[in-house]
Amino acid sequence: MGVKYFFTGKPCRREHISKRYTSSGACWECAGHTRDNDEAKRIREEARGRGDELYFTGIPCIRGHTCGRKVSTTACILCHKITTQKWRKDNPEKYKKQKRESARRCYETRGRAYSQKYAEEHREQLKQKCKDHYKNNKEYYQAKGKEYYKNNAEKSKAYTRAWKKSNPEKNCHNAMNYYAKVRGAEGKHTIEDWKWLCAKFDNRCLCCGNQTKMTKDHIVPPDLGGSDYIENIQPLCISCNSSKNQKTTNYYPADIFLLYPSLRQVS
Repeated sequence: MGVKYFFTGKPCRREHISKRYTSSGACWECAGHTRDNDEAKRIREEARGRGDELYFTGIPCIRGHTCGRKVSTTACILCHKITTQKWRKDNPEKYKKQKRESARRCYETRGRAYSQKYAEEHREQLKQKCKDHYKNNKEYYQAKGKEYYKNNAEKSKAYTRAWKKSNPEKNCHNAMNYYAKVRGAEGKHTIEDWKWLCAKFDNRCLCCGNQTKMTKDHIVPPDLGGSDYIENIQPLCISCNSSKNQKTTNYYPADIFLLYPSLRQVS
């Protein structure tokens, strides 16, 4: 056991009567002929200097393949393919693990930078693609969200509290949209629409004229059939908004749609 060579006394395909390698059965003189050939060494060094991965000598390998060889190991590419396929077949789990690790290393070195660059250049396309995918698989993602919340309730609550604290304006906008939605209001508007509307009136209340923090008021309340389009929203201060309550008072100037025709557009 542990013997590196054996001897049969029979000639190889090149008529060498020599010892053979125990691992492969290859003739020792054939292997030495291929390895020690000066011309093959010269060709390999030239290929290494050019930065090539393969080189060709025309000399058969120990299995008789006359094909290219790897510059790094001198291995015949067909022999390498045969041994690699055999190893993959005999070690499927190790092969899968190596493949995953190789993909991860490739992504960390090249894929991440490419992905970031692609995302920056195609941001709008990717957003629309994500929206369409969510719309077509809404029930699946809602179920996954509920499952995650159930398994990570405290973590989800902490994240929600932190987000609301960091984004008070967006949180207020989402709350008002939900208020209108549960009351069956038609349509919706964006936070950009609301900012644009406030800027048009210099952040002044349309009722009292005070320049202060504005709140959204539905001219026709959703409970009375009003929509959530921006044309049904008017900026009022907290006091005037509370005083108006469920009334349908419109504080817009009479010529508002002549001054700002884009207000007619549905968000």
